Amino acid sequence: MAQGCLSLSFHLILDLNPFFLYNYCMEKMKNYNSFISFGNDFIKSNAPELARKFFNQALEVKPEDPIALDGLAWTYHMEGKNKKARKILERAINLDSNFAEAYTDLGCILHTLGETKEAEKMHKKSLEIDPSRYDAKWNLALLYFQTNRFTDLEVFLENNIDVLTQKNELLQMLGEVKIIKKDFQKAKNIFTQCLEKDEHNVEAGILLSYVEFEMKEK
Repeated sequence: MAQGCLSLSFHLILDLNPFFLYNYCMEKMKNYNSFISFGNDFIKSNAPELARKFFNQALEVKPEDPIALDGLAWTYHMEGKNKKARKILERAINLDSNFAEAYTDLGCILHTLGETKEAEKMHKKSLEIDPSRYDAKWNLALLYFQTNRFTDLEVFLENNIDVLTQKNELLQMLGEVKIIKKDFQKAKNIFTQCLEKDEHNVEAGILLSYVEFEMKEK
């Protein structure tokens, strides 16, 4: 979801009394952009019920708006109502077939529903529309990892070196694949890179120690 605009003080009020903040926003911010922005903010603050009210308000201003529908669907996903979320996202995509974020979100929901082949198609479609989407790359990599498709994951990650150099999570995932394939030297190089980027990365430190142990045993 897109970032919203709540300040630190708003987040404090949200923690103390979310309904006060909701009522204030509804009274003071009566336009489409504000409804979308606050809807996203309430999603980020794990308040799907309140976020949904804003997306519904946005839909009153712009009926059948794909962005508002995408946000609305995500509020249901947060509550585990994935079949309902799926139908709303399919509606959003029918309205805008080039809406990359909706494909990404639908991919996540289909993955949750166990429809991994369809989920993979959605993430790939999102990347076809917008090759720079990190969330689609992350979710596709996660799908490969969780379904034990390690060769597909390895090829995918190595074809996205630009993202690996920016994001430690995917670089570390590639290192884990190298461990699974018993390519310990490459795994060592990767975890060393991870620690160069973030010396406080405990997981990378543990994995590097394990790899070094395995290399000594050989």
